[in-house]
Formats: sequence, structure tokens, C-alpha cells
Amino acid sequence: MPTPESEAVRVLRDFRIRMEALDASAVNDLATQWLQIEVSLEKDMLILAQEFERRRAAGEIITEQMVFKSRHYEVLKAQVEKEITKYNKDFVVDAISSSQERAAILGINAATESIYASYPSALSANFDKLNVKAIESLIGSAGDGSPLYKLLQKASPEAVDGIRSAMLAGLGRGDGALAIAKAMVTDGFSRGLDRAILISRTETNRAYRSASVQQYRESGVVVSYFRLVNKATACLSCLLLDGQEFSLEPEFEDHPNGTCTCVPRVSGMDAPEWEKGHDWLESQTEEKQREILGDTRFEMWKNGTPLDAFVTHSHSDIWGDAPAIRSLNSLRDLAQP
Repeated sequence: MPTPESEAVRVLRDFRIRMEALDASAVNDLATQWLQIEVSLEKDMLILAQEFERRRAAGEIITEQMVFKSRHYEVLKAQVEKEITKYNKDFVVDAISSSQERAAILGINAATESIYASYPSALSANFDKLNVKAIESLIGSAGDGSPLYKLLQKASPEAVDGIRSAMLAGLGRGDGALAIAKAMVTDGFSRGLDRAILISRTETNRAYRSASVQQYRESGVVVSYFRLVNKATACLSCLLLDGQEFSLEPEFEDHPNGTCTCVPRVSGMDAPEWEKGHDWLESQTEEKQREILGDTRFEMWKNGTPLDAFVTHSHSDIWGDAPAIRSLNSLRDLAQP
């Protein structure tokens, strides 16, 4: 029988659903604005595709260096950079900042409600509830020169590289100009949108978690907190860390696009309960276990390798510390006598 979930856990799962709705709305807004850029660039992409389709038909071997030297490519590249810079400055910066603020409010409310659920007498306790201004330093600024804006600037070169790669791939397959131009949009140019969405999701969820943790720190009744995952959608590293306990001082570790939640442990109260990732995985069918672990890790697990051995931590100068899966080569090294 699965472990019954504590009320605090149920409260936080409900707030997680609200966060998912906020995220979906933000992504929809980003994509809607992005489509306007696509429409404005479709003609230039088709012109470039037609140029190289003609050159291929004339017997030329198309190389990446030839693309770099094309005047049509230079025109398209400049236009892409101009449009994405405008998109970031005029829309994305404000959109992410707005999402972060709304997420921070949700994070504060989620933490407060989970404390009440863990410690009913906290309803009459005199602990402070944070306001958004108290955690502005935890929300990534999006002005020119800020870390967040610098992340967004990388969208232009990624989109340009994607366009070039998609065109070369299409030419290599022998596709016509229309099909190549379509791929340049959907498989290439869309990398710029993918980056905007990644940053939006990552920074919005970071604001949500940071607000929750800061509320726990300021409450005066919370002594630590735990990682809570959505087991059905969690990556393997987070699934195996479900229930990981943190002291109040360090920041919560999660990876880009991470959606883990923080469950409080209130002083003098029992720790919150729920079915942890380890137990859930062990209760699944072998087919599901293999799907999650992969065949090699599944066999290692069944042959005695503990699940905890599969998890490590990584560091990125951009995204910070995060859970990660230990490589198979590293696992084999650990297994050596």
C-alpha cells in the first residue's frame, strides 16, 4: 500500500497545478509573439533556400563555407538577429519578469498554506508572511546587462545556427526549396523560441521555489524542507532524490526546466509523509522500470547496485548546481575493486 500523503503534500501538489497553468500561459504568450517573427522572415528563408537549390541543381557541392559567403544568408542572418533582439527587449524580458512575480506570489502562498497544514496552531502563531518586495533579490532581473538578459542574447546565434543546419540537411536529402524553407523555420529558427521557453520555465520555477524557501526561513517554525517531485513526469535524478532533506541555509538545487517543490518540516511536528520515488519505482512493473532506468541501469540495480549510486550533482556557471544522472562509464569505474 502506498504511504498516505500528508495534508501539506496535498496542498503543495495543488499549488504545483497552478504553477503548471501559469507556465502554460507564459509559453503560449511567448509562442504567439514568436509566430509574428516567423511570418516576417519566411520570404527571406525561401529566397535563401531557392538560391542553394539552384546551385545544387547546377552540380555544385554545397558546403557550409559557401552558405557563409552568400549575400542572401548575410541578409537573413542580420534580419534574424534584429528581430530576435527586438522580441527579447520588447516582449520576453517583461513577460518573464511578470511570470516570475506571479510565481513568487504563488510560492509564498504555497509555503504559507503548507505550514498551516503541517502545524494547525500556526494559524494563530505570529509569523510573518513575506511580500514580493521582500524577495525581489531572488528574482532574476531582466534589464540590459543582467544575467537573464545575457541568457536571452544567446537565442539569436542558436536560431541562426539552426537555420543553416536545417538548410544543409535539407539540401543533403535532396528536398525542394519549399520543404527546405519549412524545415529552416520549424527545425532551425525555432531554436530561438526553445531557448526563450527554457529560460522562462527555469527562472519562473526558480522564483517559485526561492519564494517558498524564503518564507520557510522567515517563518520561525520551519526547521528544514524536503524535495517533492511529480513522479509521473520527473527525470530519473529527481525521482531518486524525492524526499531529499535540505537545511534552511542552502538554496534548493534543481536543473533547467526543473519543477520540484519544497515541503516544510515544522519544529516539533512529524515529518510530512508521501510515497517516495524509490518506493514508487520499486512498485512499478519491470517494463516501466526498464523504461525509466534504461536496460543497463536496470540490470545493474537488479544485480545489487543501489539506486542512490545512479545520482550525482552537476554545476553550471549559468544554471548553478543541479541533480544529475551518473554516466554509465562513471558507474563502471565505481564498481571497479
